[in-house]
Amino acid sequence: MFEMLEWVIVIEFDPLVRALLVEWLEEIRPGVLSFDGRQVLPAVGASLVVVDLGNDRRQGADNIRRLRTLYPGVPLLGLSTQAREGIAAGGEAARRLGVDMLLPKPCERELLLQAARTLMAVT
Repeated sequence: MFEMLEWVIVIEFDPLVRALLVEWLEEIRPGVLSFDGRQVLPAVGASLVVVDLGNDRRQGADNIRRLRTLYPGVPLLGLSTQAREGIAAGGEAARRLGVDMLLPKPCERELLLQAARTLMAVT
């Protein structure tokens, strides 16, 4: 199942949001693996990790550290209900959280796809 060279990994707690993110991201990259945040993540090649930062700051920071270890050098796109549309996607707030870009949750399809394309072009 994990034979593809570079996957897009989606980690989202809400199953409906997770399914929607996968559907959208498959428009630009056919290989998308999704997880609920409690599952063990595979050590596979990835071109992007999209992660729900959740409401617990400490748990979110722990998740980011774990992802940086498991997927070194892979861009992380954070989604947060606490982010606002006006925050610069790759700005200071994203850096403080340890992600490469930060988007508000929920976000619009085009905003997500634009961010994903930008981050995957960097790798």
